[in-house]
Amino acid sequence: MADKKQVVKYGHVSQHVGVEVISARSVAVFREGWLARNASSKRALLVCGAAVIIVCYMRGEKTADQEAHGAEIGGSAVEAQAFDVTLVTPYRPRVIRARASEHTWDEAKAAGLNLPAICHQGRCLTCTGKLVEPGEFDPSDAVSYYPQDREAGYALLCTAKARSNLRIRTHMQTEMRAHRKKMGLPAPYA
Repeated sequence: MADKKQVVKYGHVSQHVGVEVISARSVAVFREGWLARNASSKRALLVCGAAVIIVCYMRGEKTADQEAHGAEIGGSAVEAQAFDVTLVTPYRPRVIRARASEHTWDEAKAAGLNLPAICHQGRCLTCTGKLVEPGEFDPSDAVSYYPQDREAGYALLCTAKARSNLRIRTHMQTEMRAHRKKMGLPAPYA
Protein backbone atom coordinates (compact mmCIF):
# COMPACT_ATOMS: atom_id res chain seq x y z
CA MET A 1 0.00 0.00 0.00
CA ALA A 2 1.27 3.48 -0.84
CA ASP A 3 2.11 6.04 1.82
CA LYS A 4 -1.09 7.98 2.55
CA LYS A 5 0.53 11.26 1.51
CA GLN A 6 1.61 9.71 -1.80
CA VAL A 7 -1.63 7.97 -2.87
CA VAL A 8 -2.65 10.69 -5.32
CA LYS A 9 -0.81 10.26 -8.59
CA TYR A 10 -0.68 12.46 -11.67
CA GLY A 11 -3.43 10.46 -13.36
CA HIS A 12 -5.94 11.82 -10.87
CA VAL A 13 -5.64 15.30 -12.40
CA SER A 14 -8.15 14.10 -15.01
CA GLN A 15 -10.76 13.97 -12.24
CA HIS A 16 -10.63 17.76 -11.92
CA VAL A 17 -12.65 20.24 -13.92
CA GLY A 18 -10.18 23.13 -14.20
CA VAL A 19 -6.43 23.34 -13.88
CA GLU A 20 -4.24 26.37 -13.17
CA VAL A 21 -0.45 26.32 -12.92
CA ILE A 22 1.35 28.50 -10.34
CA SER A 23 4.91 28.79 -9.08
CA ALA A 24 6.05 26.33 -6.45
CA ARG A 25 7.95 29.10 -4.66
CA SER A 26 4.73 30.35 -3.09
CA VAL A 27 3.89 26.88 -1.79
CA ALA A 28 7.32 25.38 -1.17
CA VAL A 29 6.15 23.12 1.67
CA PHE A 30 4.52 20.53 -0.59
CA ARG A 31 6.20 17.33 -1.72
CA GLU A 32 5.94 15.98 -5.24
CA GLY A 33 2.82 13.92 -5.84
CA TRP A 34 1.04 15.24 -2.74
CA LEU A 35 -2.48 16.61 -2.86
CA ALA A 36 -3.74 19.13 -0.31
CA ARG A 37 -7.38 19.98 -0.32
CA ASN A 38 -9.50 22.85 0.83
CA ALA A 39 -12.97 21.37 1.23
CA SER A 40 -14.79 24.69 1.46
CA SER A 41 -13.53 25.99 -1.88
CA LYS A 42 -13.19 22.62 -3.65
CA ARG A 43 -9.62 23.49 -4.65
CA ALA A 44 -6.61 21.26 -4.40
CA LEU A 45 -2.89 21.65 -4.92
CA LEU A 46 -1.05 18.87 -6.71
CA VAL A 47 2.71 19.14 -6.73
CA CYS A 48 4.26 18.03 -10.00
CA GLY A 49 7.88 18.89 -9.27
CA ALA A 50 10.08 21.52 -7.71
CA ALA A 51 8.90 24.30 -9.99
CA VAL A 52 5.22 23.66 -10.68
CA ILE A 53 2.07 23.41 -8.60
CA ILE A 54 -1.26 22.67 -10.24
CA VAL A 55 -4.33 24.19 -8.62
CA CYS A 56 -7.24 21.92 -9.43
CA TYR A 57 -10.87 22.87 -9.11
CA MET A 58 -12.71 19.86 -7.83
CA ARG A 59 -15.72 18.10 -9.31
CA GLY A 60 -18.40 16.61 -7.07
CA GLU A 61 -18.33 16.18 -3.33
CA LYS A 62 -15.14 14.13 -2.91
CA THR A 63 -11.59 15.24 -3.63
CA ALA A 64 -9.16 12.86 -5.27
CA ASP A 65 -7.35 12.24 -1.97
CA GLN A 66 -10.63 11.36 -0.26
CA GLU A 67 -11.44 8.93 -3.06
CA ALA A 68 -7.97 7.38 -2.87
CA HIS A 69 -8.16 7.11 0.93
CA GLY A 70 -11.67 5.63 0.62
CA ALA A 71 -10.30 3.06 -1.80
CA GLU A 72 -7.64 2.09 0.77
CA ILE A 73 -10.20 1.40 3.47
CA GLY A 74 -13.22 1.06 1.18
CA GLY A 75 -16.28 -0.32 2.87
CA SER A 76 -14.50 -0.79 6.20
CA ALA A 77 -16.09 -0.15 9.55
CA VAL A 78 -13.83 2.91 10.00
CA GLU A 79 -15.58 4.72 7.14
CA ALA A 80 -19.00 4.28 8.77
CA GLN A 81 -18.05 5.28 12.32
CA ALA A 82 -18.87 8.63 13.87
CA PHE A 83 -18.00 10.03 17.28
CA ASP A 84 -19.11 12.81 19.59
CA VAL A 85 -16.39 15.43 19.77
CA THR A 86 -16.75 18.16 22.38
CA LEU A 87 -14.81 21.23 21.30
CA VAL A 88 -14.14 23.45 24.30
CA THR A 89 -13.75 26.87 22.67
CA PRO A 90 -12.89 30.11 24.50
CA TYR A 91 -16.59 30.97 24.23
CA ARG A 92 -18.38 27.76 25.18
CA PRO A 93 -18.19 24.00 24.68
CA ARG A 94 -19.78 22.70 21.50
CA VAL A 95 -20.51 19.06 20.64
CA ILE A 96 -20.24 17.96 17.03
CA ARG A 97 -20.64 14.57 15.39
CA ALA A 98 -17.37 13.71 13.60
CA ARG A 99 -17.15 10.93 11.03
CA ALA A 100 -13.99 8.84 11.28
CA SER A 101 -13.31 9.43 7.60
CA GLU A 102 -13.26 13.23 7.92
CA HIS A 103 -10.95 15.76 9.54
CA THR A 104 -12.27 17.22 12.80
CA TRP A 105 -11.82 20.82 11.58
CA ASP A 106 -13.94 20.09 8.48
CA GLU A 107 -16.66 18.50 10.59
CA ALA A 108 -16.67 21.52 12.93
CA LYS A 109 -16.97 23.87 9.94
CA ALA A 110 -19.84 21.80 8.55
CA ALA A 111 -21.55 22.14 11.95
CA GLY A 112 -21.22 25.94 11.75
CA LEU A 113 -18.24 26.31 14.09
CA ASN A 114 -15.39 28.54 12.91
CA LEU A 115 -12.04 27.38 14.25
CA PRO A 116 -8.64 28.88 13.48
CA ALA A 117 -6.62 27.37 10.63
CA ILE A 118 -4.23 28.54 7.94
CA CYS A 119 -2.55 25.70 6.05
CA HIS A 120 -5.03 22.78 6.37
CA GLN A 121 -2.02 20.45 6.15
CA GLY A 122 -1.05 19.96 9.77
CA ARG A 123 2.03 22.15 9.50
CA CYS A 124 1.41 25.70 10.78
CA LEU A 125 -0.09 24.68 14.19
CA THR A 126 -2.83 27.33 13.97
CA CYS A 127 -5.59 24.71 14.33
CA THR A 128 -4.11 23.10 17.45
CA GLY A 129 -6.36 21.57 20.07
CA LYS A 130 -5.44 19.69 23.23
CA LEU A 131 -7.18 16.64 24.64
CA VAL A 132 -8.95 17.44 27.89
CA GLU A 133 -9.70 13.76 28.50
CA PRO A 134 -8.05 10.62 27.10
CA GLY A 135 -9.20 9.76 23.59
CA GLU A 136 -8.03 8.41 20.25
CA PHE A 137 -7.56 10.21 16.95
CA ASP A 138 -5.68 9.53 13.72
CA PRO A 139 -3.02 12.21 13.08
CA SER A 140 -1.53 10.53 10.00
CA ASP A 141 -2.70 13.17 7.48
CA ALA A 142 -0.56 15.88 9.15
CA VAL A 143 2.57 16.97 7.31
CA SER A 144 4.37 17.84 10.54
CA TYR A 145 3.26 15.92 13.64
CA TYR A 146 5.56 14.24 16.15
CA PRO A 147 5.20 11.53 18.81
CA GLN A 148 6.00 14.20 21.42
CA ASP A 149 2.93 16.15 20.27
CA ARG A 150 0.71 13.10 20.80
CA GLU A 151 2.29 12.34 24.19
CA ALA A 152 1.49 15.91 25.29
CA GLY A 153 -2.12 15.51 24.08
CA TYR A 154 -1.98 17.95 21.16
CA ALA A 155 -4.03 17.40 18.01
CA LEU A 156 -3.92 19.33 14.74
CA LEU A 157 -7.64 19.59 14.11
CA CYS A 158 -7.32 20.32 10.38
CA THR A 159 -5.85 16.84 9.82
CA ALA A 160 -6.93 14.78 12.85
CA LYS A 161 -9.67 12.18 12.44
CA ALA A 162 -11.63 11.02 15.49
CA ARG A 163 -11.27 7.38 16.51
CA SER A 164 -13.23 7.71 19.76
CA ASN A 165 -15.40 10.25 21.54
CA LEU A 166 -13.18 13.25 22.30
CA ARG A 167 -13.10 16.34 24.47
CA ILE A 168 -10.66 18.89 23.00
CA ARG A 169 -9.76 22.42 24.12
CA THR A 170 -9.40 24.53 20.95
CA HIS A 171 -7.24 27.61 20.28
CA MET A 172 -4.11 26.00 21.76
CA GLN A 173 -1.66 27.12 19.07
CA THR A 174 0.43 29.32 21.41
CA GLU A 175 0.82 26.52 23.93
CA MET A 176 1.76 23.98 21.25
CA ARG A 177 4.34 26.31 19.74
CA ALA A 178 5.91 26.73 23.20
CA HIS A 179 5.85 22.93 23.63
CA ARG A 180 7.54 22.46 20.25
CA LYS A 181 10.25 25.03 21.03
CA LYS A 182 10.92 23.35 24.39
CA MET A 183 11.26 19.97 22.64
CA GLY A 184 13.50 21.39 19.88
CA LEU A 185 10.89 20.66 17.21
CA PRO A 186 9.74 22.93 14.35
CA ALA A 187 7.35 25.62 15.62
CA PRO A 188 6.15 27.80 12.71
CA TYR A 189 5.16 31.37 13.63
CA ALA A 190 6.71 31.02 17.12
